[in-house]
Amino acid sequence: MRRHTRPRSLEQHRADDRHQFPHLVVQSLSVWAKPRGLPRPILTPLQTGLNLPTIDIFRPNCRKEPIMTDERVFVGDLTRKEFRERIQAGTIKAAIVPTAATEQHNEHLHMIHDTFHVSYMAEHAAKKLLPQVVVATPVGIGVSEHWMAHIGTLTVRPEIFCEYVFDVCNSLVRAGIENVLILNGHGGNVKPMMRRIDEYKDKLGINLRFQSYWDVYDPDFVQQHMENGRLPGHACEFETSTMLYLAPERVQAEAIDNEVAALGTRAKGEALVPPAVDGVADLLEKMIAGADIDLPTVTFYPEGKRNLVTGEPI
Repeated sequence: MRRHTRPRSLEQHRADDRHQFPHLVVQSLSVWAKPRGLPRPILTPLQTGLNLPTIDIFRPNCRKEPIMTDERVFVGDLTRKEFRERIQAGTIKAAIVPTAATEQHNEHLHMIHDTFHVSYMAEHAAKKLLPQVVVATPVGIGVSEHWMAHIGTLTVRPEIFCEYVFDVCNSLVRAGIENVLILNGHGGNVKPMMRRIDEYKDKLGINLRFQSYWDVYDPDFVQQHMENGRLPGHACEFETSTMLYLAPERVQAEAIDNEVAALGTRAKGEALVPPAVDGVADLLEKMIAGADIDLPTVTFYPEGKRNLVTGEPI
């Protein structure tokens, strides 16, 4: 006759495991013998109330999972509790408000190009300064009246655009953020916002800046990596190159219908994107440090860069 033994209690299992593994909490425990293949109860550090490493005695070659860094930087990806706690801890030093457009980008680029582009720059610059910088939801429709002949383009009146961006910045200030960078990715937004930026600085009483991400480029670097030298241009060599690097599925190469856009290559994009991200991160660091910043809003031509508002050479 087969002899049956009384099942061992959970406390007996715990005592044995504490004896064999005094520095560990056992992650999987069998309360009693079960047929092969059925799940066993789980005892985790959270359930024990102990802050100790874990080991699974039922799986060979187990290893502790690496602790992942929280790389979320978009405000919308945080809960209100997470955002509040970061503010209360003084972790958040600055915020980025990306501004761009939804407009025609020739026959070969998606109309969300500018928004996609500036969102990438903002996100990756913020990640370089983790956890000090958060990114607001991008303002994806800007001042694009000049492209309304091409249907599909979306536009807002300049005064509406500026006031909307101001309200977003004001929301961040009311949350307790004292450094706000309006990071622009669309040329049509520059003149309207530059007419109002000093007014907005006075109203908000914080360190507020408006810059396009391409303002950070060095002219010699641009000339070194581009043949046409026009930057950002519009759906030309620069924007085609950078999108071939960032998201080639958003470039319909067979639809390119002009020689300047045809100069775009992935290799150029790979050379041009990282320095822009680095430059934006450096700008944010200077803002957080309270440094003096002399960085005009510019556009690049083969002969050099010009002030985008006045047109004067720089």
